[in-house]
Amino acid sequence: MSNGYEPYFTLEKKDHIATIHLSRPEKRNTIASPFWDALICLQSELINDKSIRVVVILADGKHFSAGTDLDDLKKDRKQMEFGNGRANYLIQNWQRAFHFFEEFDIPVIAGIHGACLGSAIEFVAAADVRIASENSYYFMGEVKSGMCTDLGGTTRLTRLLGRSQAMRLLLTAEKIDAREALRIGLVDKVVPNDDLQAAVMDMARTIASMSPFAVMTTKRIVNVAAEGSMAAALAAERVNSSYVTQTNDRLAAMKAMVEEFRGGEYKPQFNLD
Repeated sequence: MSNGYEPYFTLEKKDHIATIHLSRPEKRNTIASPFWDALICLQSELINDKSIRVVVILADGKHFSAGTDLDDLKKDRKQMEFGNGRANYLIQNWQRAFHFFEEFDIPVIAGIHGACLGSAIEFVAAADVRIASENSYYFMGEVKSGMCTDLGGTTRLTRLLGRSQAMRLLLTAEKIDAREALRIGLVDKVVPNDDLQAAVMDMARTIASMSPFAVMTTKRIVNVAAEGSMAAALAAERVNSSYVTQTNDRLAAMKAMVEEFRGGEYKPQFNLD
């Protein structure tokens, strides 16, 4: 019986970490119409599993994703032309599917290898942390095909890279490698090709070992700080800090840190109940 998100994705849950794999390597993990329904279905499962503390996104095969399936895109555009003005709502639904990872309380780490093109860049830009292999490369080719981004590319790249670097990538369709992606801030860390999954999972395990409530509220505050005013961000810190200090997790964390400073091993045992 289908779970609703295969064959586009597989999902593994272990040690409070949900690992998503893009799972159509024979298609270079391209993004086609059914991808969106599969992604939304997958997100529903993540929402309903309260044991998850970190989400990891990886991909099978030689490439993370070659972006949009261009043959499928032709069908979509044709449907939009005869959609009685509903194209805007269709794109909005797709935007929400990517935006989910940014606004989801659980931290999201993307591990990128090989090609990460077009809409795939828009996908990983919604993650909280991006770790790349040395063989990864990036390319925003929308203007080359007579289009502009519509899944958050211009918005998130401007926020991540700054206006001029976003303009450079979006207007020239320049292909960049992992080192350049790191230099301009598109990715946060570059590791040897064979070490990618280990590096991603090491970070995921580190975050999963922290207080879940502290991690979730910290992500909320960072999102407010990134998008709002100083006053709004400081207010978010006050409200969320007041909440976190009243949880059992805080007591467990403080006890674990005291043990660590005394020479013991840091092994916090947090409970989401």
